[in-house]
Amino acid sequence: MEGYTPKPGESLNSRMDQVGPDYFAVVGMPILSGRGILAQDSGNGPRVAVINQAFAKRFFPNTDPLGKRVSDTYSANPASAEIVGIVADAKYNSLREKTPTRLYNPIFNPIWPEQSAYYEIRTTVDPALVSAALRAAVHDTNSAIPEIEIHTMSGLVDDSLRTDHFVAQLSAAFGLLAIVLAGVGLYGIMAFTVARRTRDIGIRMALGASSSSILRHTLRETLLLMLVGIAVGVPIALAGTHLIRTMLFGLGAADPAALIAACAILAIIAVAASYMPARRASQVDPMVALRYE
Repeated sequence: MEGYTPKPGESLNSRMDQVGPDYFAVVGMPILSGRGILAQDSGNGPRVAVINQAFAKRFFPNTDPLGKRVSDTYSANPASAEIVGIVADAKYNSLREKTPTRLYNPIFNPIWPEQSAYYEIRTTVDPALVSAALRAAVHDTNSAIPEIEIHTMSGLVDDSLRTDHFVAQLSAAFGLLAIVLAGVGLYGIMAFTVARRTRDIGIRMALGASSSSILRHTLRETLLLMLVGIAVGVPIALAGTHLIRTMLFGLGAADPAALIAACAILAIIAVAASYMPARRASQVDPMVALRYE
């Protein structure tokens, strides 16, 4: 890189792509400075290059890279190019990857020639219709060419996230199981608690407590138990998020909406699970309750 002094032992490697005109517009990578690859950059004229943000930050942290030259140090290919633009960083192989330094050349006037190419196509119609037209065009050009492979960008992204989707589905299944177990556990605890307090409830009703007050009192105890569980569970959930962030792409440190939704679901389950025992307790016959052991 013109104007860059390597550090002792530093490896000056960068990935390269050979692209055609309008490539950046097609794939949605905005030009941040300068210009992109144009049709006139192909052929035998001056060779140009476009670099990504990572390249500019690493090799030109305090300098404008436009107009500087980059050269291939491989002895068998002493080619060079002038930097004419900076493009936004992008992901290439994985959504989690750290963006590498990258340099783009015109495909018909590259630093390092390639023997094959991929075509990137942006369309607003059904990709299946475009795929059929592309295959027909290639076949009409030369029927001896093997059938071309066509992938959608969304399909490629989904393939790279297949493990994440599996982990997300597995987590959802375990979450559903946890909700069921929480509901069963709450119901069992409340039913057992009410059964043990049948005599106490009978005394309260004999002294004038109404059925509605017994119901409110029982539900209040359930909600108190639920609040204690939430106070203990939310910090544990936040700590657990840090453990699985590496397993799910795009998972933040905390999702307030998810936490609030989880607490609301648990509150509904707690009320539903305790309502039947509480209602049964409020309708107990005081004389039967006083004789209950």
